[in-house]
Amino acid sequence: MKKPKFFISSEGKLPMGLMARILTVSLRPVCRVWYFEFNPELGNTVSDKILNQIKNSTHMILIWSETTRNSPYVNQEIGAARYKKIPIVPLIEKSARFEGTIKDADYIRYDPNHPIDSIKKFIASLQKLLKETGYEPLDMKQVEQKLADFSDTLGSLDFKRQTEA
Repeated sequence: MKKPKFFISSEGKLPMGLMARILTVSLRPVCRVWYFEFNPELGNTVSDKILNQIKNSTHMILIWSETTRNSPYVNQEIGAARYKKIPIVPLIEKSARFEGTIKDADYIRYDPNHPIDSIKKFIASLQKLLKETGYEPLDMKQVEQKLADFSDTLGSLDFKRQTEA
């Protein structure tokens, strides 16, 4: 079985940036994941780096919100993935309209107020897709441990905000 290689496409703004970061950190121990904000590289242009990483990926994880359609980079990434025939796996903010060239794709909705629960649901769906398409399944024990670590961190951040109010 082939190991999956994920390209994560997202605006860097919250809450999409947070969702992308949680996914990147959770999946990195078990497979290759590329997210621009985590992979600074000197030399090539941003567009060249992105196109090269998409070309070398097996799947694109698209994190979509109401404002994503206005992002030139995300639109370029979608176009490149479609051209290369790389499956696009969307994670859509619960209140966002999902439009454009991939509006018919199967997707999971996420709640920015409950990012860990949303990502758990998404990863379970992603796991099923990997098995169906002949890719090596993810080591869920490692993924769940990383998600638990993030959950602890997010919980402590919420507690700090509540105590400062």
